[in-house]
Amino acid sequence: MTGRASGWVLVGTVGLVFSGWALAIGGGVGMVGWGLPGATGIWAMSLAGVGVLILRALPGHPVGTLLVWAGVGSAVVDAGFHVAQTYGWDVLFATIGSAGWMVPMGLLLTAIARFPDGAWAFRGARLVLAGMWCAIGLGVLIAPIAPALPSGGGTFVVDNPWVVDWWTDLPPWAPFLPTTAFRLLGLAILVASPVALFRGDEARRRQIGVVVLAVGLVGVAGVVSAMVDDDGALGALFATVMAVGVAAIPFSIFVAVTRYRLYDVDRLVSRTVSYALVLVLLGALYSAMVVTLRSLFPVEGDLPVAVSTLVVALAFLPLVRRVQRVVDRRFFRSRYDAGVVVARVADDLRGSLDVEEVSGRVVAVVDEVLAPEVVGVWVAQEGP
Repeated sequence: MTGRASGWVLVGTVGLVFSGWALAIGGGVGMVGWGLPGATGIWAMSLAGVGVLILRALPGHPVGTLLVWAGVGSAVVDAGFHVAQTYGWDVLFATIGSAGWMVPMGLLLTAIARFPDGAWAFRGARLVLAGMWCAIGLGVLIAPIAPALPSGGGTFVVDNPWVVDWWTDLPPWAPFLPTTAFRLLGLAILVASPVALFRGDEARRRQIGVVVLAVGLVGVAGVVSAMVDDDGALGALFATVMAVGVAAIPFSIFVAVTRYRLYDVDRLVSRTVSYALVLVLLGALYSAMVVTLRSLFPVEGDLPVAVSTLVVALAFLPLVRRVQRVVDRRFFRSRYDAGVVVARVADDLRGSLDVEEVSGRVVAVVDEVLAPEVVGVWVAQEGP
């Protein structure tokens, strides 16, 4: 897709979203969205807009093309929900809600599998995607006659009036098999693609790191907004952050695709992953200790809780250091190796006062770790 063609597609996407919003507001049914009114439409325009930006910067880029069509699909789903709500078309509502939403999500997952340069992110990606699209196609085919309930509309539940009788002769999970397969295969893509990119070179790690950070911030905002009072100012603040962040995720993809050398986010991503793992491990340790102590020593009061809290506090720093080393060694190998090399060189040169020996060793290490085209050492001369 060319940049000019994608621009016209974006105009159509925006027009479709706003037409659906106007129809829903005029009909008194309100705007559909997952979690927030109009969020699906915002997501659609963000995806299409970022796809256009990528295609303008890198004409014909597969990720940009997929994002444009994912935005179009999301806009169709959003407008379809509004039309179905306004005119009471339960069949359309049930069909889009039970299967139609998988089409734009499938396009987005395909873009993730080809992120950031259009090549397949991991081995077996084509096979996983083929299975995913087969599940999507099967879901769309059976949706008009299956007794599935819509999930894309959030809190709305509509029975499909066109459901056929022979579904009663099948297992109860049969109508949900396509969506279940889609979710499992989509989860495989969401896990395998970032892991494969983190195992790649430094540039790829930085590219995926930008997107991971954006997704992580949105996830934290979503969890906090769900935990706090929805009617309070804090809940509204985090809900707003989540809404803005959802629209910002596609822009993080744009930054990652169009910039080759990104900001140095390796350390920040490494720390984020490490502390998340540490929190999970400490939470499991705390719960296990409380349960174990209360079963072994049936004492009154909060003594098991106090002892478990003390143990967790003492284990925090050692566990952070150990987990950090494991994460760096597994996913940030170049930075870990560089740190090991620097430490080894420092030990080798300890006590050495010869300038030529020190400079020669430093040049050799820089050439080994960074492989620059030109390297030199500037030695400051003493005063006269």
